[in-house]
Amino acid sequence: MIYLTFVGNHDKLNLEGTGPALTIFYQYSAEIKSVFIFQTPKNEFEDYPSIAEKIKRQIESFKPDVSVTIISVDIIDPTDYLHVYTTLHLNIQKIENIENDESLINLTSGTPTMTVCWVLLHKTGVLPNARLIQSVDPKFRRRNESTVEVIFNFAPVTTETTPEIFQTELAKVSNDKRILEAEKSVNDLNKSFPFLNGESPVIREIKE
Repeated sequence: MIYLTFVGNHDKLNLEGTGPALTIFYQYSAEIKSVFIFQTPKNEFEDYPSIAEKIKRQIESFKPDVSVTIISVDIIDPTDYLHVYTTLHLNIQKIENIENDESLINLTSGTPTMTVCWVLLHKTGVLPNARLIQSVDPKFRRRNESTVEVIFNFAPVTTETTPEIFQTELAKVSNDKRILEAEKSVNDLNKSFPFLNGESPVIREIKE
């Protein structure tokens, strides 16, 4: 199994805990064969390359036979959806056999934008065999569960079927709306003349 993770502000090794990237790794370490750590550039607030290196050493120390690769991604604005998605997609494609192998994705580390992009990559079929995992904050854990698998129950979208599906759905919604409006018009008309019973054309003409 391949483990994919960003490193974020909460992944710094400290006395409060190990952070989500390591928490998820420890939980699934028996299944994980290789790890890819996506590391953004150092900025004025955090030294992400340093955090990534420390996590790499921690993983290798815990499981020496695992392969750990740090992928430096040039994400300038981690809140820009298109920028993050295209950068992540490009680097994912460089990982050998990523489409066929089962993968584990850390949804917690990184920005909310990064989380959304992971979900999109999975649900659009770029990472079809991925499992989405969330690290649970200690104060919200139930029965000491440190991680939870996130399963979104909606059908995967593909570029081949999306336009046709959307057009069909829009046509159905439009037609349903037309029928409901017609039914409402008839019901409103009947309520306006409660003393006239019947639905024959003659009665309808009198009501109108």
